[in-house]
Amino acid sequence: MGSKRSIINQQYENYWKLTLEYSDFDGKNFNECLQIIINFMDENPHIDSEKYQKLQQEVYKFKPKADFGSVRKSINQFFKLGFINNGFNGYHKKTKLFLSEQNRAKKKILYSEILYDNASFSRSYSNSSNENELKFLVKTIEHCGRITKENLLAIMYVTDTIRKSYLDSQELEKLTEYINKIHLADRKYNQIAYLWNICTNVLTGIYLDQDNCLILDRPDYSYTEKPIGRDTYKQTLYKYSLYEESREFLLDVYCYVENLKYPVLIASHIKPYKDCDESEQFDKDNGLLLSKSIDQLFDQGWISFKDDGSIILNENLDKKLKEVLATKSINRQMLNEKRLQYLDYHRMNVF
Repeated sequence: MGSKRSIINQQYENYWKLTLEYSDFDGKNFNECLQIIINFMDENPHIDSEKYQKLQQEVYKFKPKADFGSVRKSINQFFKLGFINNGFNGYHKKTKLFLSEQNRAKKKILYSEILYDNASFSRSYSNSSNENELKFLVKTIEHCGRITKENLLAIMYVTDTIRKSYLDSQELEKLTEYINKIHLADRKYNQIAYLWNICTNVLTGIYLDQDNCLILDRPDYSYTEKPIGRDTYKQTLYKYSLYEESREFLLDVYCYVENLKYPVLIASHIKPYKDCDESEQFDKDNGLLLSKSIDQLFDQGWISFKDDGSIILNENLDKKLKEVLATKSINRQMLNEKRLQYLDYHRMNVF
């Protein structure tokens, strides 16, 4: 019996350990500390151990700590969260955008995107890691539909998230049964509470249902047709970026063409997803919030839009439909330079 207990304890010693020096992504300490690190990286393309000591001094001057262990924790949290790559080999492409963003909702979306793309909870200055626990978690929720707090603890003990990208329902149920059998929740309450809080209060697009289970997206904002071949969570963040843009310019979530608040709006790609490179696939400026009818006409090339936002109609459309659509246009506030470039592509290649 003693031998079996030792094996179990040893087997379950490894789990997702995510502790942060600054937990408020919108707070002064979090952002100023990250800014110091990014400035230092820009000035020092290759950071060796000597330069790493200098960086620690810079961070210490910003926020003196009781010891340099806390200073290193301040730096390492940005490795774990995905803002910084292994070995200071660059940083996430949206790190500077995150730092400059003042709107909390938009900043939250950027934070979620960076974590989903690049977070690795065991990464640090001295330990390179490409495990992406958060992506593993999101994919598991996507495939299982919803997960309980007990399920979350079970998922936290899957330390090989590269070989297998998610747990299916049967695997999750089996692992959760074993976690409950050895009463692991009694010993790991703080760890599960920490990650649960990040999922429910920090990340965009993850919610609690009526049974207190984690689910992806809210039913009142889900659209019937799930995009095929796309990353569902990144599509969700893309959609929410458009929601925030609409709130900023139109004060609520409206169709960009009809200026109406539909129960369901499509985050429509201007340049078709299949034709996009990686930087274009979930670029907010490559998107328009459209009603289902307008989205289908736009997606199939029956309509397009000029640089002033006015609609262009295919001559083969029904005469009465043309009369209805003729007065429609994209709200000019949405027509930034980058979006106009995408519209030019649509006119030339889709319409």
